[in-house]
Formats: sequence, structure tokens, C-alpha cells
Amino acid sequence: MILKPFTEVYKQIKTVSFLIICLSFATMQAQVLSFKEGTFTTPKWALGQPIYEADITRVTPEGTFKAFEKQLPRLKELGVGIIWLMPIHQRGSFRIKPEIIDSLGGAPIPVPKKYRIKGKPTSPYNIHDHYSINPNYGTKKDLKSLVDKAHSLGMYIILDWVINHTSWDHVLIDEHPEFYKRNEKGYVMYVDPWQDIAQLDHDKPETREYMINMTKYWVEEFDLDGFRTDVADRVPAVFWNDLREELNKIKPVFLLAEGFEPINHPSHDASYDWFLSTAFWSVKEGKRNVEVLDGVLAREQAMYPEGFLKMRHATNHDTQSSGFGWPGYAKYCDKVFDFEYFDDVPLGKKFGKGLKGFMVLATTLPNSVPMLWNGQEQGILQRTPGTIQWENNEWTSFYTKLLQIYREQPLLIHGDYQRVNTVKHDPKVFSFIRSKENETILVVVNISEENRTVAFDEEKINFSEEVINLFTEEVEKLDYSELKLDAWDFKIYKLQ
Repeated sequence: MILKPFTEVYKQIKTVSFLIICLSFATMQAQVLSFKEGTFTTPKWALGQPIYEADITRVTPEGTFKAFEKQLPRLKELGVGIIWLMPIHQRGSFRIKPEIIDSLGGAPIPVPKKYRIKGKPTSPYNIHDHYSINPNYGTKKDLKSLVDKAHSLGMYIILDWVINHTSWDHVLIDEHPEFYKRNEKGYVMYVDPWQDIAQLDHDKPETREYMINMTKYWVEEFDLDGFRTDVADRVPAVFWNDLREELNKIKPVFLLAEGFEPINHPSHDASYDWFLSTAFWSVKEGKRNVEVLDGVLAREQAMYPEGFLKMRHATNHDTQSSGFGWPGYAKYCDKVFDFEYFDDVPLGKKFGKGLKGFMVLATTLPNSVPMLWNGQEQGILQRTPGTIQWENNEWTSFYTKLLQIYREQPLLIHGDYQRVNTVKHDPKVFSFIRSKENETILVVVNISEENRTVAFDEEKINFSEEVINLFTEEVEKLDYSELKLDAWDFKIYKLQ
């Protein structure tokens, strides 16, 4: 789930985090960044595994586990390592009349029938029973078969995990009404700004114990490989720490936080990166130079503990319309855009012809885990259709090659990072190297609609004359004093 901007909850930015971000953009972006890659805390199997977000209702006409299982070989060929399934549980059956929520600041439970609104489908993040499976998707046997098939292909499956809240008709409403958070009037609180979900009280050990046991069930019964944790910043860190400890007793799992706060690490292996896309747009729109990207990396290095990973992506189920993510505006100190840009400009226009260059950065920058939203490999960036029609095209070829490079080049995971400025500091060309011992990868991205010719100082960097172009797999001889880049061009070179 994602939050709308300017709600009261998200005006309350934590002081320490806010100051670190601001300092990163204000004072660090002019520096030539150089740092060594740390030791990752994530399970070894999860390193170098691109993520693919799948909505079961979109990826096949049938919208079932069985039908999706037949697509796993296609995703394997694409280069996917971890499949993130959106919520698979039964959904709540009703919403509550807004005027009731507004007047009470919540609702009584069980919710009286006169307060209920039926007929309008609820969100997949509106869970009726955490032990259930949506019958439209199939059975528990079907899910187990899907997981087993993925494992046989060397792939892994994580579930979208909604632990912060429930539907208003969740089984816990009757079984454990004490698990819910109440306002001063005694009514169960909703989760601002979503009035169709009820807030659990994770300050209560009993609530946390139930959710931990429930999560363990899915790993033990289905051999799942981890979870994407919904609105992770809203759940107390003590819960995530306890959950991680319990899951590690079963198997090494991968946890991805839909969150921003550093406290989500190291209980989580990775968290969302909301800032790379925002900074990229500012360069693409001519409002900032490429040094603003240095600020993104400087912020990360200052804020997060060693071993962190950031899931970098162009779109997901929440942002497929405008690409808007709540931290991208509310917590992006270098506010080069007004709210209308973030909320109203379509995602396709935000990236324009620079999408491939952005995805190269999202894949090759340090601490990166690239993610694709289903259909993105078809060139579908926004307003994903209800059912995607699959056919190979130039985008399929591009992402297949890019993910292959990510998986096959250990330097993109473990290599140290050094920013490499062009001689005249071209404001639209971002370049860096990833290196370890005697191996080096050079990445150059032109974030502009103009052809550019740049030069590098060969005395400062030990460049080699012969390189391998990792996209074409051909050996080339480079003239570092006159490297030509077409509009929106990118290069990934392995130095010999």
C-alpha cells in the first residue's frame, strides 16, 4: 500500500532521519563519492536475485496459481530470481460508510450491518483471514505446487504480507477484539487515510505473538522464501526483530520492507528506494545536474547500517499511474517539483525516453536490487491492463540482457563504488565504476535528449584500452578522451 501526500501522519517526519536526508542533499552531493561495499546481511541465496512483482489477476487470463505456474519458465528466461506475489488471502466483504468513520474516528466491532457498504470490491490489502487463500486463485495445494515449481527452476517466492491491519470483518474481530487499537472513545481506529481497514495494536505482545505464529505457518507449510512487508514503518521494530529471529529458526528467508526508516534494517534485508527515480526526473527535466544522484547515494550511506539493500524500481502496483511515492515528495528535501508534478504527470512522461538509462542505474548502482512490475518487460509502464498479453519485444530483450548482466557480474553486488566525473563535469552524464581487486566495470548514462561527447582523466583511473560491452558482448577499443553517447544512451563496460 502507499500513502497519499499531506495527510497528518506523514507530516510528522522523524527529526533525525529528516536532518540526515537534508544534509545529504545539501552538503554531500558535490563530493566525488567513493566507498567500499559492505558485508550483506541477507541470505546468500538472495544476493544477485532480481525481483518481479506479480498480481495473480493480471499475469494470466485465468488469474490462478496453476495458470501462473506455466509462466515460470518465461520468467526464468527473463532473469527473475525472486517472485513477489501480491496478497493472496480472502478479502474483506464490506466497507464502512464514510460518515460513520468521520464522526466516530473509527467504528464499533463487530460493525453493525447498517454501517456497512457492500458491492464494491475491497483491496487485496484488506485481509479477511491471514490463514486463508482467495478461492479465485486456487487452493493451498496449488500454491504449494507453484512454490515447488519455482524452486525446481532455481527461483524463489515471497508473499506480500499485510500485518499492520485487517478488514473490518476479519476473523480476529470476533475471536480477539482486544488485538485492535482503539481511540479515546473506545472505537477501533482505521488506518489513516484508508477508512476500509482496521488498525491492529502491535504494542500488545498478544497481537505480535499471533502474527508471528501465523507467519511461521506459511513458511513451514508452503516452504515460502520470505515476505514483502506492507507499510513496514508503521509496525514497531520490536515486532520485525522478533519475527526475523523466529523465521531464521525455520530457514533463511528474505524480507523486503515497504518502508523508509533505517530501523527496518537489519531485521529486513532490503527496503524501498523512493529517491532514485525522483532525482532522475529532476535531471531529465533540466532542474538539477547529475550530482543530485550523488546525494541519493550519500544519504543511503549516512542513514543505513552496513549490509542494507535497496529495491530500486521504476513502477509498482501503487505507483503505476504517476510514479508517485509518498516519501518521494514528503521527504525529498531537494523539492524541485511541486505537488502537481508528482501527482498529475503520467509516469511515462516522467521517464520519457530515459527509462532504459534509469533501469541501468537501478541495476548497477551499489546496494541495488532491481525490481520489475508485471508487464514492465513488455514495455507497459503505467495503467497495467487487467490481463496482460505476453509477447516478446524490444523491452523483453532489454530487460533479459540487463538482468543477465546483474546476475552474472559479481562486481555489481560486491564491487566497491567510485564516482567518475567527466573531465569537464558534464551536467547530464552520470558515470561510475564498480571494482574489486583487478576487475572493473564502468557505467556511463546520458540523461538528456542530446548527443554528447565526454572525456575521462585516464591518469586518475586505471582504464584499459580494450573493454567488453556487456550489452553486446563484443570487445571494443575505447577512446576515453572522446566517448560518444547518443541521446539517452548508456554503456556498461567490463574493463580488460
